[in-house]
Amino acid sequence: MIDKLRSHLEGMRGAKKDKGFTLVELLVVIAIIAVLVLIVIVAINPIQRLADAADRRASANVRSTGTLIQTCITQRAPTTSSAVLYSATAGTGCADIAAGGTLSTYGTPANGVTIEANAGTTDICVSQQGATSGATPHWYNYRASTNGTPTGGVSTAAGSVQEQSGTMPGSVAGRCP
Repeated sequence: MIDKLRSHLEGMRGAKKDKGFTLVELLVVIAIIAVLVLIVIVAINPIQRLADAADRRASANVRSTGTLIQTCITQRAPTTSSAVLYSATAGTGCADIAAGGTLSTYGTPANGVTIEANAGTTDICVSQQGATSGATPHWYNYRASTNGTPTGGVSTAAGSVQEQSGTMPGSVAGRCP
């Protein structure tokens, strides 16, 4: 009878061992999952992805607004002088971005862009800051111009978007010399 009881108790002990995982086994699995998650996060680099997205958005905003200004210039050029066309003169200039202004008849400029007429020239510059994280921030510039390819400065040839390194200058003369 005692032998029968012993064998029954040993059978119960053996059954308990096979029912679950030990604490050590669970901790090892959790550690492996944590290492895999860390590897994935480092590989994805979400901060860089967000910066790249900001750069692409700024470039697209500048390009679409530049196209809007080029459309305004092309359609108004036959009846408007260059001095007025490339200005912010209310109701006539293609840099007139006021609500109900000239540019609004051709569409809405993208959010966050800076549109400025460079006084004394036939240039309208569209600029927007891109990513500001990291060692080298970027900004984008579009130049609507009759002057052709500029010399020097940080400006871009007429009708194209150019990426610039550094912080965007505060004045139109710095963005569109």
